[in-house]
This record gives sequence, structure tokens and C-alpha cells, in this order.
Amino acid sequence: MWLYALVGLIGLIIFLISLLGVLGSRLPATHVASTSEEINSPRDRVFALVSDPATHSTWAQGVDAVNVLPERDGKPCFEWIMGRNRFITVTTSLQAPALCEWTIDDNAKFFSGSWKYELADTPGGCKVTLTETGTIPSPIPRAIIRYIVGEDLYIKRNLTALKKKMDLLPG
Repeated sequence: MWLYALVGLIGLIIFLISLLGVLGSRLPATHVASTSEEINSPRDRVFALVSDPATHSTWAQGVDAVNVLPERDGKPCFEWIMGRNRFITVTTSLQAPALCEWTIDDNAKFFSGSWKYELADTPGGCKVTLTETGTIPSPIPRAIIRYIVGEDLYIKRNLTALKKKMDLLPG
């Protein structure tokens, strides 16, 4: 009896993986996700924190460490360590105190894209909009991110952690 259950379970797993492959192959490889958060701190103060990747491990959920690397074509470069994953970012735009953008260059080529922080003054502080433009070449991970995890999960976590960090800072 347990053998039938095991064979059935293996068949179900194969079916689900195949389904994710089919669904993922029908999705575009590139997605854009964006979310915003109102933060009760001055824009220049928030920008100083966001634009310094070396500090992200002190506040950004899931970021274990960020190492400064040699510049590439005169642009600051960083290695982000998130659990077992490591990837490189290159600063593509830095316009204080309004815009900070990094291009993601994943060594494993599992994904690529960019994160762009846009900051705007508000009466109580500033509004931070974080936009991810991501490319996931493989269909199964693409389907998992789209249908199970959510394309905006990481940017929402990041902005929530940013707001919490700014609320804890004195002054």
C-alpha cells in the first residue's frame, strides 16, 4: 500500500514541476515590480542610508553582508551575501538625494536586473519607491517567483525594514 502512495506522490511532484515549467515558459523572462513606503524622516537622511550598500546588512532583511569590490568602469561595485547566495551589484545611478540604482550581475546567471530607489519629499518626511526590474531566464523559477513567492516580495521586505530602521534612529 505504501508503495502505491510513494509512486503517487512522485507522480504528483513530477506533474507539479512540469506544470511550473509550462506556466513559466508562458511568462515573459523580465518583470517589473514596484512599491512605495512613506517614511517619517528627511529625504537626505534616508538617502544616506539607502545609498550606502555597506550598511544594508545592519537593517535589510536577508542581507548577511555586503563587501566593497573594486570599481567597474569607474562605478562603485559590491558583493551582496544573502544566505548561500552571492551576487554582484554595480552602481548605475546615484543622484543625491533623489535616486539610487544598482544593476544586479548574478554570477550564477540565475537572475539579473536592477533595483532603483526613488525618494521624494513629503510633508512628514519622504516617500521611497523601490522598483525592481528582474530577468529570470529559467521558466520554473520564473513561475515560482510569479505565482508562489510574489515578484514584489523582496522589495516590500526591504522597504518595511528601511522604515523600521529609520523609526529606530535617533533624531
